[in-house]
Amino acid sequence: YEGGLFLFDVQFPADFPRTPPVLYFHSWTGGIGSLLELVEHMARARLRVLASEQHITAAVEFLIQVLISVQSLILVAEPYYNEAGFEKFVGTDEAAVNSPVYTEKAYMLSLRSINHILANPPRPFESEVDRWYFAEGMLRRVLERARAVVARSEESPQIRLGTREHIGVVESVSTGALKLTKVR
Repeated sequence: YEGGLFLFDVQFPADFPRTPPVLYFHSWTGGIGSLLELVEHMARARLRVLASEQHITAAVEFLIQVLISVQSLILVAEPYYNEAGFEKFVGTDEAAVNSPVYTEKAYMLSLRSINHILANPPRPFESEVDRWYFAEGMLRRVLERARAVVARSEESPQIRLGTREHIGVVESVSTGALKLTKVR
């Protein structure tokens, strides 16, 4: 999810915290899947838990806790294991294949989402999009990384899943994903 910009709409009901807020995650992937498949599910579950706790007294404190939960539960090196019941596959041959494929999919969807956000900056966040991708140089870093991934993938078309040097880091992509990078 490196370089991605994540936007949420949160509506706090009048009887908050008795009733949890409504959360909506904006995912712009061109209809080919959710960027963060777990975000809404996990965040909604966390919203229900946090809303029921007595120590939550302010909407701001509550929202900060939700965002920290999303970050710690979802924005991790190997998001595959956050799928319900998948933690039991840690260290298995099945996970050695499935986890990198899942991470590759997340990477490709992240790039698609970034492309959409740049082409259609969501209102009223145009200045945040500009600052994040241009003033802070994130777009340059995303493009450098994507070019490096494509170059490694073209050099070595045989992807050896489960042998990446850095767990959770996309070092190269499959032939199918590589073809997606060539589509204009």
